Amino acid sequence: MKRRFGFAAYSGFRANNSGFRAYGKPIRTKHSDIFSVVSLKHGTGCTHMAIAIANYISRMHRGERVALVIRKEDADSDYVRNHVSSKVDVLINGDRKTEEYQLRVYDIGVVSINGEPIDILDDRSSDTVGQRFVMCNDNEEYYYILDKFTRSNVRAVGFVYLFGRIPRQSMRRVEDIMIDYSFNFVPPFQIDKLEEVSGLMGMYIGG
Repeated sequence: MKRRFGFAAYSGFRANNSGFRAYGKPIRTKHSDIFSVVSLKHGTGCTHMAIAIANYISRMHRGERVALVIRKEDADSDYVRNHVSSKVDVLINGDRKTEEYQLRVYDIGVVSINGEPIDILDDRSSDTVGQRFVMCNDNEEYYYILDKFTRSNVRAVGFVYLFGRIPRQSMRRVEDIMIDYSFNFVPPFQIDKLEEVSGLMGMYIGG
């Protein structure tokens, strides 16, 4: 039987599952204020989720601005500019101002099989990232890459794997494949309206 779990990434955490539950292996967060989002292939919604996390954090009652650290080519896009909260500052990776922010979300993008970013990006992977998310797709090619990634990367067990656009008939397969890892399913949601995923965010980020 799979165990349910929850943890308080922020003080004042309130359980708000809203129909969501955690799957797979329970994990612990090492830091409460820094998050990163990666993928193993383009087109999995990495930037979409990073913006959503940054917007979600900015709505919490902490009174602090949030840094969304992103690649230059993505930071200049209309998609990013039009969807980030007014309390989120978009910074280019490597910007020294990043260190001034306690609350940070790193949009790392695609990483290689051994976990290294395809582009030279600093994801603070050694110590300070509190929660790392891996965006996943439901197709054979991605499952093959994911299998190699989890076998090759010693840190893979500490990530949360988020599967988007998963048809109901594929959920059981994902559960069987990912039983040794923490994972969840992400329903379609509007990046400016996070009600559909507030329970998911509450589980992994706080609320």
